[in-house]
Amino acid sequence: MVVLRARLYHYPVMKTIRAFLSLTLVTISLVSAPLQPTVAVYSSGSASPSAIPAACVTRTRIQPRTPGWVFALNFDAFGAENAPLGCLMLYRTVLAPTDFAEVPCKAVGNVAFSNGQATFTNGYIFCGVNIQERLAAFSPPAVVPNRQSYPYFTLIAAGTLSNALHTDPRSNPIGVYRANAESEPSIGLYVPLLANVPEMRSEFNGVANVTANNAIDNDIPLTFTVDHDGGPDVYTVTHFLNDSILSTFAPRGPVNFYTNGGAFWIGVSPSNLSRTFSGTLDEVIFDPIDGGRPPTFQHAQHLQFVPLAVKQ
Repeated sequence: MVVLRARLYHYPVMKTIRAFLSLTLVTISLVSAPLQPTVAVYSSGSASPSAIPAACVTRTRIQPRTPGWVFALNFDAFGAENAPLGCLMLYRTVLAPTDFAEVPCKAVGNVAFSNGQATFTNGYIFCGVNIQERLAAFSPPAVVPNRQSYPYFTLIAAGTLSNALHTDPRSNPIGVYRANAESEPSIGLYVPLLANVPEMRSEFNGVANVTANNAIDNDIPLTFTVDHDGGPDVYTVTHFLNDSILSTFAPRGPVNFYTNGGAFWIGVSPSNLSRTFSGTLDEVIFDPIDGGRPPTFQHAQHLQFVPLAVKQ
């Protein structure tokens, strides 16, 4: 997983830093006929500035290790009824994204948008998408299996937390993914303040990893990183705060991910919609094809930012 703090001017889809949940695209191949998308699709390799939808421009520079897909939500593009637009991007090569599909999202409750940021106060954003169908709608189609096990995942969140106390360990969720076939999220990152003790909690397929540490402060910019590592000998999960290790958990198993229908939930836990995030987000990226180390948060560049990235 990598998020570099550098602007890549010749690839406008990449702006400057950060990322959130990432996974891997197992295979890209040709199939007979593409499915019809429900919103705009921009296909086949024209990654020129004029061809890239506003919803697909990110501050994060994405450096794929393999061809694959990325989901991004930048809070800069809006559709009907001022609802934010997400973007599903396909990298057929590691050089630049080649295909784009806008994904309509829905803001529920109190979410305020300003200057490419989203401030959450008892609200959340829901982005339902069938990744498998959307990839098959590109020309030529890209094919991924219904379900895949990923050895690596990295989640990154940088931003400012509120000082609200919580009573539930899954409170203050930054972002999660839940498939339609699942009753609980397969991936999640939470930062609750329980009994005045702040926690960092990650979950992969129902297995929780919890760090309690007073260094997880509110009202100041922090970077949270969860690194799910696939080996070579054992699966581990490591929690970072501002790129310093807080704790490591082992052994763990691979991450199972369904692509054939699900939703990205930003600022809420879908298993309990009363659990909402309190703070400000700048950009959210679920990135299965990134690689590298998490970035160090640069306060001068982004005063408030909570992205989520995942790597495979």
